[in-house]
Amino acid sequence: MIEFIPFKPDHLVGLNLQPVQAYFQTSLLDPEYGKYLSVPGLSWSGEIDGAVVGSAGVIQRWPGRAKVWALFGQSIPLKAWVPITRFVEKVLSDAHGAGVRRLEAVVDPHHAAGVRWAERLGFICETPWGMDGYGADGKNYLLFARVRP
Repeated sequence: MIEFIPFKPDHLVGLNLQPVQAYFQTSLLDPEYGKYLSVPGLSWSGEIDGAVVGSAGVIQRWPGRAKVWALFGQSIPLKAWVPITRFVEKVLSDAHGAGVRRLEAVVDPHHAAGVRWAERLGFICETPWGMDGYGADGKNYLLFARVRP
């Protein structure tokens, strides 16, 4: 059903993002943005029937700390979320195993499914009040962290 492949910047072209992530749409057309997200071995895409439906990855900020990102399209069938979640759990565990103590993710506070998914993946919200104007779109976001015990 879903196949996970190494991420390439051109996977972002044509990705019809979920409405909550739509403000990223213009960034997806910038080749430099795709290169920034492309970390060999730590970024991947999911394909269904040869079409990319989402991409995600881990970007190290400095030794022991990394940012997690995910961009998902609107066309992901519900039954694909179980293997996606399992795959992401493995990627996060591998990052911890490679020496990353702290993984961070930001989530739109109005994206209830995104908040639930972050929590399901073991992230804890560190900013329940939000981070004012954090996003490139000027919106507030929640900071989640997953710290290796």
